[in-house]
Amino acid sequence: MSYVGDLAASWENPDDVTYVFTLKDGLTYHNGQAVEASHVQFSFERIGKQKGPIWVNRVKNISKYEVVDTKTIKLTLDAVQADFIDGLVPLSIISPELEADIATKPVGAGPFQFVSWTPNDNIQLEAFPNYYDAATTGVEKLTFRILTDPQIAITNLQSGDVDAVMVVPVAQAVPLKDSTDLQTVIVPTSGFPLIEMLGKNNETIRGNAKVRQALAMCLDKDSVQATVYNGEGLQKWSFVPSSHWAYKEEAGYKYDPAGAKTILDGEGVTGLEFSVLCITEYPDGEKTATIWQSGLAEAGVKLNIDVRALNDWLPHYIDHTYDVIWNAFPGFADPNYFVSFGLAPHIADGWTNPDAAKLATDSNQTLDQAKRTELYAQLQDITVADLPVLIIQETPQASILANGITGWEINPLGYVYQNHVKKAS
Repeated sequence: MSYVGDLAASWENPDDVTYVFTLKDGLTYHNGQAVEASHVQFSFERIGKQKGPIWVNRVKNISKYEVVDTKTIKLTLDAVQADFIDGLVPLSIISPELEADIATKPVGAGPFQFVSWTPNDNIQLEAFPNYYDAATTGVEKLTFRILTDPQIAITNLQSGDVDAVMVVPVAQAVPLKDSTDLQTVIVPTSGFPLIEMLGKNNETIRGNAKVRQALAMCLDKDSVQATVYNGEGLQKWSFVPSSHWAYKEEAGYKYDPAGAKTILDGEGVTGLEFSVLCITEYPDGEKTATIWQSGLAEAGVKLNIDVRALNDWLPHYIDHTYDVIWNAFPGFADPNYFVSFGLAPHIADGWTNPDAAKLATDSNQTLDQAKRTELYAQLQDITVADLPVLIIQETPQASILANGITGWEINPLGYVYQNHVKKAS
């Protein structure tokens, strides 16, 4: 969960709001043009003009660009932003000359270059001979076939028509773990499913942390892991990735419906009934809710499972118009990603905890990693105690490969890498 330069050979912080990036030697676009520091400014400014906050937010804190030379650029921020580097990871760099045709003629500077795209059928790439590190690429050609049915993809793998399936539902990968004809790669990622507990439609849950704790005690995480994720992934209570420097092991709440009922009785809560909003396109949510429903029933609580299509689920999620809601976050490297998108909306609307609000801000306003670790430890403690969100476990991700394929990687963010893949002849 640390950062590795792609185009950048190095970067430094002469002060807390200044970043100086130096590009690697020998960087060339696939059309032969050299990659220059000015292209970083062009690309970031281009991203800043796009609609929607997801990408714009990653560059909006930049107040000044200074192209020092063809390989060096200095960026000045408006304010200290500890997750600034993290926000740059998914951003791509192009030159002004490439912009006009980039949507239909993709040109980059990576180890593989675009050859062709047949919509709904395949994408073809080939090794780029002028890549700065030619030893990276282990194959001459990469063909991505579009096979939307996982079982058809696996059948193609078994017949030898494809060499690997990039992403396979864990339920279909686990039975093949002991196969001698295939290789199965299953890793936990930093993404996770969760239940958000501060909906506006149920004040009994929204207004009482002890009630939320009791509800958490009715979720049998062992059953969720075994049934929903086929025994894979990692159970946890913290929102921080388990492989991250800021992760703190949290005891959480033991599965104990009888104990939960005692807590609810003590709070004067009887006959509690509420709904969980799940997403049609994510069956893991409904499966998890069904397991939770059983535990809650033992505590005398009735759970209704409301499954909606994503476009119907989303407005309720944004406006907090639900009792509780199932959700899933993708993998991320800096904890502020979840603090910004997962906790901050509740801090602004329903989660009244001044300490959490201060920690959420302070943890991203210092570059000192030891200090950030301390602040995130406190925020993890508060989040597990107050339960604005109930983290379930880290989401496993799977690929299946033919024998003879080596160098295949799935990193903790869930990114699948073919840069170092080799195929035995």
